[in-house]
Amino acid sequence: MEVFQPMSEQKVIYAIGHRNPDTDSICSAIAYANLKRNMGCENVVPARAGSVNKETKYALEYFGVEAPQLVSDIYPRVKDIAVKVQKSVKATDNLRTLGMAMKECNLRSIPVVDDENKLIGMASVSDLAKAYFQEITLDSVSASGACINDIANVIEADVLVAGNNEGKINGEIKVAAACMEKVAESIKAGDVVIIGNRPESAFIKCIDLKVACVIITGNTTISDEVVTKAKAENVMILSTAFDTYSTARLISQCAPISSIMTTDVISFKSSDMLSDIKGVLEANEYRNYPVVENGKLVGIVNKDKFMMPEKQQIILTDHNELAQAVEGIESGKIIEVVDHHRFGGLQTSDPIFINVRPVGCTCTIVTNMYQQYGVEIPKEIAGLLMSAIISDTVLFKSPTCTQTDKDAVEYLAKIAGVDYKEYGMAMLKAGADIGDHDNIDMETKILNTAQIDFELKQCHSEEDVISQCQDADALIVQYAHITKKVMDALPKLKMVVRYGVGVDTIDIEEATKHNIQICNVPDYGMNEVADHAIALMMAMTRKIVLMNNFTKSTKWDYAHSIPIHRASTQTVGVIGLGRIGRNFAIKAHALEYNIIGYDPYYKENENTKFIKIKSLEDVIKESDIISLHIPADGNKNLFNDETFKMMKNNAIIINVARGGIINEDDLYDALINKEIAGAAIDCAATEPMMPNNKLFTLDNYLATPHMAWYSEEAALELKRKVAEECVSFLKEHTVRYPINHLK
Repeated sequence: MEVFQPMSEQKVIYAIGHRNPDTDSICSAIAYANLKRNMGCENVVPARAGSVNKETKYALEYFGVEAPQLVSDIYPRVKDIAVKVQKSVKATDNLRTLGMAMKECNLRSIPVVDDENKLIGMASVSDLAKAYFQEITLDSVSASGACINDIANVIEADVLVAGNNEGKINGEIKVAAACMEKVAESIKAGDVVIIGNRPESAFIKCIDLKVACVIITGNTTISDEVVTKAKAENVMILSTAFDTYSTARLISQCAPISSIMTTDVISFKSSDMLSDIKGVLEANEYRNYPVVENGKLVGIVNKDKFMMPEKQQIILTDHNELAQAVEGIESGKIIEVVDHHRFGGLQTSDPIFINVRPVGCTCTIVTNMYQQYGVEIPKEIAGLLMSAIISDTVLFKSPTCTQTDKDAVEYLAKIAGVDYKEYGMAMLKAGADIGDHDNIDMETKILNTAQIDFELKQCHSEEDVISQCQDADALIVQYAHITKKVMDALPKLKMVVRYGVGVDTIDIEEATKHNIQICNVPDYGMNEVADHAIALMMAMTRKIVLMNNFTKSTKWDYAHSIPIHRASTQTVGVIGLGRIGRNFAIKAHALEYNIIGYDPYYKENENTKFIKIKSLEDVIKESDIISLHIPADGNKNLFNDETFKMMKNNAIIINVARGGIINEDDLYDALINKEIAGAAIDCAATEPMMPNNKLFTLDNYLATPHMAWYSEEAALELKRKVAEECVSFLKEHTVRYPINHLK
């Protein structure tokens, strides 16, 4: 039986300050969380959205308080909706055990684990149903490895004669339903025979045939003579209350779960973001998915819970504007605000508690709240509150300082047992030594949280990588070339993660030989690249850039744009139907373009049934617009003089994939000679393209500087995912986006 419980017994409420936190931000979170816990809210914990600066570190260490936990974002994750699995079925358990577990737990699928609780498969109701529709035969049960003891348990049998078997079924399972003479023709030594209320001679006959076991149904009584003979011949006799038909059906449930389970299992980690797994859940029919850590089963995700995840509750301290809040705040639920700044137009769907006062520091407000509620302030908390007020008011020199701030410091200093002037000067001096605050970005947050040491390097050549990265276990790279030469010179290197999709700067074959894991981030900017391709296509077909320049320099006259054609009359050829290519195709189809495509690895799905799949040559010949979404590897100079001659002379080509796919010299000739109508590209064979490039002289050539991937959201997602991939590999030896597969 399976018992499921939430993975988190009680979800915490974070009291958290703003990004790049100062002393007030961190100390107010600590002090306010302590106040809330003393008032009965046990699940309120302090948190921070960035690193601790030297000033704050000085205060924390002086009063012996640990820094709050770093919360880099509050995007909902798998752990937020998953439930624990206390027990799981084994591959050796029988189908009856599986069915009972599903019934008792009200589940449609259950994970299958080995003796070490490592996930090895899933068994679902549909798997079970398929097995029964395909009629698990008695023969298949005997072949599956089921033993006689399994049968005895399933049919709830009494052992009348133990026999001399070792539990194995060496023969077949037969039902003695016909006349005994006919049945005897098919029974062989070692078989298991199911027999009902028959004459005693039938039982004797089975024993004489030296079967391994006789199963007597309907609690049929047998004589002492039969028992004696069975003992003499070492034939096991079982007796069950079930009738013959029911017994046979129940025995079919003795097959092990391994005979029907699915081994190709989709699983998630607790830390996976729900937004990242959304596509997987939508693309698959299963209701339940296992949650795995270090290969071991820790929980289950139900698709229904994914639709309505519980929001992370947040108390904002020392800020009230969403732009300053921890990442993912839009997916959380703000329940309180304690702040001393102007109100930033915060909007919520639920009523919230707000305490915003015109004082110099949030910790002044928190101090007053302790006094208001009659809660004693511990010495260390008093010290932190005092430190924050001194920091924000610069020892009362700030123009925002009020008498309330000064009174609070004097009150807190007595509790903390310090001279606030002497302590304040020492703390401010500690903070002044920093020069400027660290510029904390996404990668730093994630790597620091995982306690992974890292260094930032600027490497422009193989020699730079070799000289600067000798001790590296992993590299996060963008443009650096990771070649055999580099790999030979970096003996500790175990992993390379690239910012982006393309990995043509990395020797994958050599990496595999060196046992180096290569990863990329294929899905961070799918929408952005597809949108950019759409924008380039529309700009070219509507002649936006051409007419903008003409209108500004010459005259207001649309005639210069003639001809322009309606989208529904145009055929768009999509070469490469991976994530981005399909995304682009869907968007172009929504604009009423006719879509054809080429991809030797394409598999049709419900969302892209409108795409007419054709050969590469046909796509090139029939398209009015060709959009490229293929890797550079294996496709260098795919579009050349010969290819351009195959295209329509009114066709345009768009490349948001990789440079080098288009031969740029041949492209120039094709545009000059009007073999094709235009080209719009976001990438080039050599980047950056120089201002004197001859292509830039052409009106029918449109270029953007390798920016298709970019949006603020995509940039953050890319940074987060490369860091998370690195952490996952170094900590758990698992990766989400492998390019090569190591032994």
